[in-house]
Parts: sequence; C-alpha cells; structure tokens
Amino acid sequence: MKKKILSLVVFIFFLSDANAYIPAYSMILSHLAYSQGRGGYRIEQEVVFKQAVEPLHLKETWWVLGPGQMRLDVKAKKKEFKGFYLRFIYQKNKKIFKDENNQIQNRSVSHYHLEKPFHLRSAHELKRLFSFWKAAPFQAPEREEGQGSDSFVRLSRKGGSLQYQIGVGKARVWLEQDEFVIRSWKWLSGESLLAWGYKLYPRHLFFPSQRLFRSHSGEVLIQVQKVQSLQIGKKWFHRSKLSRKNTLPESLSSADQDRVREFYEKFR
Repeated sequence: MKKKILSLVVFIFFLSDANAYIPAYSMILSHLAYSQGRGGYRIEQEVVFKQAVEPLHLKETWWVLGPGQMRLDVKAKKKEFKGFYLRFIYQKNKKIFKDENNQIQNRSVSHYHLEKPFHLRSAHELKRLFSFWKAAPFQAPEREEGQGSDSFVRLSRKGGSLQYQIGVGKARVWLEQDEFVIRSWKWLSGESLLAWGYKLYPRHLFFPSQRLFRSHSGEVLIQVQKVQSLQIGKKWFHRSKLSRKNTLPESLSSADQDRVREFYEKFR
C-alpha cells in the first residue's frame, strides 16, 4: 500500500511539472534581461585554471557600464608571476588591447565570450546570442492552436530545481524558473558552463558567485570576490587606458601560457 501511495505521489509531482505554465520565449528573455542590472559595476573575481599540476590563480577586475562598454584587467595572484599583465577594452562589438609586441589590436568580440551573456541587458541581444549558439531560432515560429509553449522551450528538473530548457538539439541553455537567471549552457562544440550561488546586487543585478567552464583544455573556475555599483565614466574605456602591453612572464610555464592565451583569446 505504501509503495502505491509513493508511486502516486511521484507521478503527480512529475505530472504537475509537465503541465506547469511556460511563458512565451520572448517573455523569458525579457525577464532575463531585466535581471542583468543597470548602470556601472566594478566586479572582482578569481579565475582558477584547474587543469595544471598546480592550479593557476588569476585576479580579474571588470568595469561594466553595459554590454557595449566593458574593461578587464588581469593579474596573477602569485608574487613570482609579478610581470603578468593583461588589459582589454570592449567597445560595442570590438575588443581592443595592446599585444605582446606593443601593437594595438582591434578584434571582433567572440560570440563565445563567457562574461557578456550576464551583462547583455537586452532581450533582443540575448535572442541573437542564443540563435547564434543554435540553441533557439531567431524568429520563433508562431504557436499552433492549443500549443502550450514554444516548441523549443520546456521545463526540466536539473540540479534539484525547475529550469526552462531552451533548445532541441545539442546546443542548450537552462534558465532558473523562478529567478530567470542563467544556470547553465552547452555549446555545439561541447564546451559548457555552470553558474550558481546567485546574489542580488544594487540596480537589480542578479549575478552568480561561482561559474565552472569546461572545455577540451580542462576546467576553469570563476569565483566572485566583490561587486560594487558605482558611477563609471566613458574615460574608463578610452584607448588612452592601454598604456602598457599585455605580458605573460617567462616564469610562467609554456603550458600555462598556452592555456591563458587560449582562454583570453576565445572566451574573454
């Protein structure tokens, strides 16, 4: 008798999940955009390359005025890597920096940038990004009569919580059902990211305390140390701020140099 009651409870539980209301894709994206803050922020975080024999710890400082105006400074935490220095300025869809030869580089920002999906602040831009990832169509097909939700959006139980799963193929994005924040994604190329420990900061910024990025090169853990809401002027993103060339010290092993270059070229 107890087994029958337990089976009935489990059945009802999953049935309620399956029949739960799913908002339109456009509404989901609007809620996600709203949770990405307003105005300027200074974000300090530690980036740990876990694949090395001894993990490499870097300190990142981000200045964010919006998706089209960002700056990143990177330093090594260990004193023996004192000469380690990276700085990138992001203006609209361009990434500007001084390379190791002291030459100004102006490159397109990668669609696989790991930070921008958390700062896009626009449903339209999020729709474009997820479309580029092949997780969802750019123009969602009209719902058929009686269809309860968009064909590529469904509820799934993942990590102990209900999440909106966007995607029908190998590329997918998962958003928290209640808070409409990114919990994870998986690209067609196989790389994936998990985000957890969300906290609410001023001006309605929901930001994850930790993220884990997995690629063929290994794992990179991103841990937030401090988030400040502050006034940031355009001068913070001017090319004049590129006063030094990006440098990886010789004391850093060649394997670690390769990992750092790949990460900051492809995903930053």
